[in-house]
Amino acid sequence: ALRLAKDNKKIGPQDYRHLKNEIFEKGKDVREFRQDLMDLIREKQELVPEEAWKKKRLSTVKRLLGTLKSLKKEAQVLKLLPPGIIQETSGLIKKIESEINV
Repeated sequence: ALRLAKDNKKIGPQDYRHLKNEIFEKGKDVREFRQDLMDLIREKQELVPEEAWKKKRLSTVKRLLGTLKSLKKEAQVLKLLPPGIIQETSGLIKKIESEINV
């Protein structure tokens, strides 16, 4: 568990020393330590809310893009929609890709 804390780039050396002290000197068990570690990581992530929002936005848009591509392919193969609508879907996919620079 300490290796996870040491390897995590979001946890600074001072925080790591504090966590290490909690285990070796106070005898905190692994479950409590992991909970404290996760709380600390979440706290560090919340310090940069704009970056977290951008990351969430990008992952959501990528998920939308993947869903659109698979549904377009399915509609094309099964001939569920007219070719014009399939082409419009392709255009939408290209616009979204250019928006996120994939």
